[in-house]
Amino acid sequence: MARASLGIYGIRDRVSAPYPVHVHDHSLCRIEEGMITHYVHLERLSRRKYDNRLDEFLETWIRQGLVPWDENTDVISANSHIGSAFLSKNGRLRLETAPPQKIISELYPAQAWYQARHWEGYPMQAWGISHELAHVASTLPFYGDWEENSLHVHLDGAASLSNFSAFTFRSGRLQVVEADWELHPYTSLFNVNPLSRAILGAEKGGHNSLAGKLMGLAAWGQDRPGLDEWLRRHAFFAEQTIDEFKRVARRDLGWKGEIHDTHDPLVQSLAFAFQKAFRNALMARLARLQEKETCGVLYFTGGGALNIGTNRAIIRSGLFEDLKIPPACPDSGLSIGAAAFMEWKKYGRVKRHSPYLNNVGLGSFLHQSYVPEQIALLAQYLHERQIWGVCLGAAEAGPRALGNRSILARADHPDLARRLSQECKRREWFRPIAPVMLAKNLPRVSHQGQVPDIARYMLVDFSIHAGGEKILAGAVHQDGTSRIQIIKEREDHPFLYDLLVCLEEKYSILALLNTSFNQSGEPLVHSPADARKSAEAMGLDGVVLGNQMVYGPDYGLDLLN
Repeated sequence: MARASLGIYGIRDRVSAPYPVHVHDHSLCRIEEGMITHYVHLERLSRRKYDNRLDEFLETWIRQGLVPWDENTDVISANSHIGSAFLSKNGRLRLETAPPQKIISELYPAQAWYQARHWEGYPMQAWGISHELAHVASTLPFYGDWEENSLHVHLDGAASLSNFSAFTFRSGRLQVVEADWELHPYTSLFNVNPLSRAILGAEKGGHNSLAGKLMGLAAWGQDRPGLDEWLRRHAFFAEQTIDEFKRVARRDLGWKGEIHDTHDPLVQSLAFAFQKAFRNALMARLARLQEKETCGVLYFTGGGALNIGTNRAIIRSGLFEDLKIPPACPDSGLSIGAAAFMEWKKYGRVKRHSPYLNNVGLGSFLHQSYVPEQIALLAQYLHERQIWGVCLGAAEAGPRALGNRSILARADHPDLARRLSQECKRREWFRPIAPVMLAKNLPRVSHQGQVPDIARYMLVDFSIHAGGEKILAGAVHQDGTSRIQIIKEREDHPFLYDLLVCLEEKYSILALLNTSFNQSGEPLVHSPADARKSAEAMGLDGVVLGNQMVYGPDYGLDLLN
């Protein structure tokens, strides 16, 4: 009997606070015979954004049978720069290890004990895995076997002993080639830099959401001559107070604005300069690596892989034959990587998966399938400029809504996009909405040729030509790009595929807005109950719940019955 692999990322934070400080996005993943059977991103069940309290939930999940647990399970715990030990709330599960003093491409042994009942318990086979390696291995369930002569790069705010690491895969062996903190000043621009926090009004605990907002504002900025050098001369004001920044900016630049004014041209150009500095630093590092290693494919993971403009630059640079990024590339994918690496070491394989893996706690809802009648009815309502939520089966792994926990609307009306983003979701005015469309229609909006595979996960943008601006009028960002989710074939997402075909054939609509089913500051909805509650709070016109279609404002009427 094959032993299951259970990956956890649940290292406790360094401080107790009502929000994550150093550690965020706890998760759990179970793989059996190469297939992910259980996966949960903690925030989806707890309803607390970036939740880092897995230790408080795991015993209850085991007791309730939500996560299978027995002595025939191999437990693999991903560490962090905070530490490596995992202790559940009441001490029933203990996992301890002394991690290596340098990054290695192997698991390391751990001691684990589970107290099943009263005083009875049993030891478990357990291992530790570095934060870096867990990120790198998170590509396995989405791309299958690693390609020969490939480069594997992780980049995030902080891992265990680095924030940037690089591995090569040759002759069936993964080898560490670099691991350090060289890029930390640039990743810090997107989470802890005082200027970024002040521009976006980030309160305590808000640093985890800074990156997406800063990227959105950067598209409105200009490449202002001399600003890059001025910021570098002052080390991007990483150590100075905002009052000191104001004094220097007024003296050197003649600036008279306010740092929190996101309409201010200098504020927008600061965001642009931060994005440019990050992109250029990473591109220089990758070019240096590639000159030494000459690899064919780049596998890119960590929170840094969510930087859309940089992903586009990597593809356009021609440094690599292909770029592969998993949908759960930030810390929520660490448990996936931990379990997948163990499976790969034990059996030499991990089956390929779709991104729709968040399945714990959904019960019979997982087995509900949509019915054909829903497609035509929803297409009609969307044509009439209604805004609908969609909650289907298992939720997506990773931060992107890819059709199972999405809010949909027509993509050709800017006023509809503004209503959806600012009124329904309560997001900042400058943040874009992403669309979804069929691959065959991409030439109607962009001259870009080959479609990168990462577009299926909404991880790259496209330059939109003049003819496409009308089709995507509500989804073209200020810099003329659009982060399109591409559906290549029906198997990618049957519901979205059928809906887009119907919209094109009946109403000549080629694209839909597709944004995450949540309000600003909240996790994506997980259960049908979450979806109803969120839809009502946002004032959506209706919501698809598996094989039901319920209409607002009370969301109690099933339109199909």
